[in-house]
Amino acid sequence: MTRKKPQFKAPMKESDIFNRSLLKIRREHIAENFGKYDFLNLEISDRLIDNLRDIKRTFPTVLNMNTSKQNVTDHFKKSFIIHQDLAFNMLHSKFTASVQADEEFLSFKNQSLDLILSCLNLHWVNDLPGALVQILRSLKPDGLFLGAILGGETLTELRRSMLKAEMDHLGGIRPHISPFTDVRDAGALMQRAG
Repeated sequence: MTRKKPQFKAPMKESDIFNRSLLKIRREHIAENFGKYDFLNLEISDRLIDNLRDIKRTFPTVLNMNTSKQNVTDHFKKSFIIHQDLAFNMLHSKFTASVQADEEFLSFKNQSLDLILSCLNLHWVNDLPGALVQILRSLKPDGLFLGAILGGETLTELRRSMLKAEMDHLGGIRPHISPFTDVRDAGALMQRAG
């Protein structure tokens, strides 16, 4: 007798684009080998940290959302760093605080953080304006948010190739790549969030 593997169906609202429960499960599964394939995350993390070198001030309390832990730890030797991720297995930090939490529901005290870094994780939130408002609320009045998301022109060639292949072979198309935020739209979202 063969047993069927149970199917996972995460609850989603009708307005949701991304299944956050499924994203969490996938991140839990990739955590063990993430370091072998995190070249894009490392490159963008390096650029985020490099931008901070131009800012001549200290950040005593730092929230790190998916930026390379080593880069953040090396740069903020005198700061209290909180590493946050949706997946528990992605949090392998021996010397700093780690919090398993969803970017859509930040659970930090109002005006408690000096710096929030986000590297490619806000791309998959269902309510980006709401997440930005929570980030603003968590920052001290002179706090800084520095983040990176995939922009509107990212993977254009791949998207075109997939659309053409599906039209040629299936006679129709299905979305395979997450929607990307245009630079102007990102600026408008930041203004809307305050």
